[in-house]
Amino acid sequence: MSIHQIERFADNWSYLRTELSWLDHVLMAAVARQRKQTKEVDRIAQNKADRVSSHWWQGIVSLEGKAAYDDCRKPPVSASTPKLGYQQQLELRVQASQSTGVLLALPLLRDRLNLTVFEKNLSLLCLAPEINRRYARIYRYLKGDDEIMPNDLPTIDLVLRLLCRNDTEWSQARRSFTSEAVLVRRGLLEIPTRSHDTRLNAVVRLADPLVDFLLSDRPTAADLDEVLDAIHPIMESDGSPFVAAGSFSSAGIPLSGFESFIPESYLTQQATVTWSDLVLPPSLLAALKPIADRLQVQPQVAQQWQDTAGAEALKLGQVMALTGAAGTGKMSVVQAIAHQQPTAVAWLDLAQVNPDRAASVLQDMATQAPSVLMLKSAHLWFGRLAPVSRAELHRFLALRRQQPSLTVLVTQRPDAITPYWRRQIDQQIAIPMPTASDRLLLWQRAFPPSIPLGDLPWQWLADQFPISGGHIRAIAHEASLCAALDPSSPLHIGHLLQALINDHQSLTLESIDQARYTCSGR
Repeated sequence: MSIHQIERFADNWSYLRTELSWLDHVLMAAVARQRKQTKEVDRIAQNKADRVSSHWWQGIVSLEGKAAYDDCRKPPVSASTPKLGYQQQLELRVQASQSTGVLLALPLLRDRLNLTVFEKNLSLLCLAPEINRRYARIYRYLKGDDEIMPNDLPTIDLVLRLLCRNDTEWSQARRSFTSEAVLVRRGLLEIPTRSHDTRLNAVVRLADPLVDFLLSDRPTAADLDEVLDAIHPIMESDGSPFVAAGSFSSAGIPLSGFESFIPESYLTQQATVTWSDLVLPPSLLAALKPIADRLQVQPQVAQQWQDTAGAEALKLGQVMALTGAAGTGKMSVVQAIAHQQPTAVAWLDLAQVNPDRAASVLQDMATQAPSVLMLKSAHLWFGRLAPVSRAELHRFLALRRQQPSLTVLVTQRPDAITPYWRRQIDQQIAIPMPTASDRLLLWQRAFPPSIPLGDLPWQWLADQFPISGGHIRAIAHEASLCAALDPSSPLHIGHLLQALINDHQSLTLESIDQARYTCSGR
């Protein structure tokens, strides 16, 4: 077929309507399957346990017709002339449109980032509720949400169920949600997760600038460049007092005190967290305090040994790995260690350092020789796919060990650092998620003293939401914003419930009634 005979898209919205028509067919087929399955299960199931275990007994119990052995399926009849599939036909129309100068946003993004068909369709699934909320209602039905305020976004599980036809496709598609996937790495796809929930149940959404670009009437390559330049990956929040250096300049605070060779993510700040501020198991505190004690006496011992033979071979510095989920207080632990000296904490996020500049950045940090240096996202350089040579890292750690210092490699999982580097580390400390009693204390400490508080269900919060301290602090901040919009009363249970809903926490009528009952004191 000649390209001149192919129907072209008049504009970007004409293309989107075609893609949404395809998505409608996919969703309607999924709705029909779910309705049929629900109807069949309801006809057989006698209680809630039967419904929960239906995926086990459906293959054993015959739901309709007569019981029989394996059916003999007729082989599909092969067509005499193979027909083009939807994606092939669509690609021909896209190419025909581009040949006449009509640029289409989603294909433009796909070609620029070399997206797979799955990643392109994933973007379409996330974009659809921004066009029409009926897609949100369908997503909620297919997700089976029973929350009071279900969100409009698809989950990873729903996306995989809709777009994958077999286990192989599912396994390959799951990689599109990892930190190394192009959409996630560039900050175009946001996956907010809850510490007490599974990754499959996490919602996925497109970054706002990308949504605006995909919905534009006549997108251009320059528009896409602006979007890609404006969006930066959102790093994990750890609920620490640190802020990115860019935040200082945006707030009008000069950065003249920082050396020009240090990347923007590098920050030196005086430690303010003390041991009494930490909410950690006593055994963990007992393991951390000797590290701080050793750091405190290192300069004195180094002075005593500096004129002895072979002093240059002595190991003065410590290297520690600090692991734990986001928000468990890794940064606060490092601050407490530094506060005992007292000394400042130098922090560098390796995710924001160009690997091509790794050698010079490592040399500069070793030359500047901060007493306490924390390397966040350490798995990027000390993991299996590290873009930095092992020799350069060896030289850096050797220089750090020659100085009275503490170098902390921070990451979320212990196995994210390769066994080779784990053998080079002096201490490996894992910070657990807080227990219910720890969460009770964290909730009670979450609000600044200047915020007036009403009667709040502290114990209910600690028992109901198994989340990290950083997460607790973020919800408390959101509740403070809600209370600031209602200055006539102190921060009360209504503000807190709204903050929990805004944070996508699961709330049922029963749990809300329980919270209000607790506050009433009955």
